[in-house]
Amino acid sequence: MIVKKPTIIEEAPVARNVWHVEPEVAVTVKDMLDSDYWAHVASRIRAGDRIEAVPSDRHYFAEFFVVAASSNWVKLKLLREITLIKDNDKTRSGDFVIKFAGRHKWRVERGSEILSKDHDDKELAEQWLEENKSNLQ
Repeated sequence: MIVKKPTIIEEAPVARNVWHVEPEVAVTVKDMLDSDYWAHVASRIRAGDRIEAVPSDRHYFAEFFVVAASSNWVKLKLLREITLIKDNDKTRSGDFVIKFAGRHKWRVERGSEILSKDHDDKELAEQWLEENKSNLQ
């Protein structure tokens, strides 16, 4: 019996990169499957790499395999997409608004006043509002 051996074997970090991207909140997985979406970074990416995408509000996680890459485009295959937060839209509760605000994460506002910020998810901001609403009236 002839034993077949791999022609090339090397540690994965030598053979490929795993990239982490933080797309804008409005960018969808479908948008990232458009090869032109990657034009501004395509020269850094090579076939065989993986890309993990998590927008700043963390409403989804997506993982892609790079099928092909050139100097101004990247062709991806979606490996998995997981919805982490189903409802990431802002919420109104009377005079209060709970919304995702970039570096402030989830925050609670009343008019132009920021009452609380840096909540990791919408539910924690809602919880803060419920616990503090009587003090804010």
